Amino acid sequence: MRRILILPVLLLAAHPAIAANDKTPPGSPCTKGNGNPCGGNNGNAGAQGNSGHGRPDPSAVDPKPANDFAIAVPMVRDRSAFISQVGEANSAAIAQTGAANYARIRQNGTDNRASTHQSVAVGYVDLAQSGTDNVAAITQGGVGDAVHIAQQQGAGNRLTVTARATGGDVGAIIAQSGSDNALALDQDGDDNHARLVQSGDGNRMNLVQQASNNSIEWTQVGDNLAGSLVQSGNQAIRVTQTR
Repeated sequence: MRRILILPVLLLAAHPAIAANDKTPPGSPCTKGNGNPCGGNNGNAGAQGNSGHGRPDPSAVDPKPANDFAIAVPMVRDRSAFISQVGEANSAAIAQTGAANYARIRQNGTDNRASTHQSVAVGYVDLAQSGTDNVAAITQGGVGDAVHIAQQQGAGNRLTVTARATGGDVGAIIAQSGSDNALALDQDGDDNHARLVQSGDGNRMNLVQQASNNSIEWTQVGDNLAGSLVQSGNQAIRVTQTR
């Protein structure tokens, strides 16, 4: 039996939603003993790395949420890119043109593909992937701040994030596991944030956040579940779907 639960999101932290601090990001080139440059260096040149159903009920949306949750991100300075791969036939790519961009890709398994493209003013990406034939792509653009932390494991999963920060910040924390799942997130605006969890086989999750001041916590656990949501401004919701 499938259960769908939609509730207004609980207050988790005060606005603003993405908080910076002065801690060095994990895997920073400034960490002692990791063999990477520090300061104004933009990273290594050249190649890097080693060898429709279940639509939630829109009536449950709170049109004027008081607050949304926080996604903390370390302070980003200059550009830094890190790729770590273990396994066979994995591929990864990082492209950066923004002033302050940090990206880290970690892959373990076979035939996995991961990529990030950052042209946003301040961007942070931490992408981890394990298993077989998984594909993940994260794109950050705009004049604001963006942070995306994603983990995908299993076989044949697909994860796509496209974010445009138009002045404030956008961000998401994503976890997907199982087989043949697909998750797509499109963020366009400012102060839009998401926590997305999908686990099982053959699930589909599609989320669009437009305008500003949107937040969502969305969890799908089971098999062959599907949902599609559009947030068009000043909306905070929680969705839980299980089978």
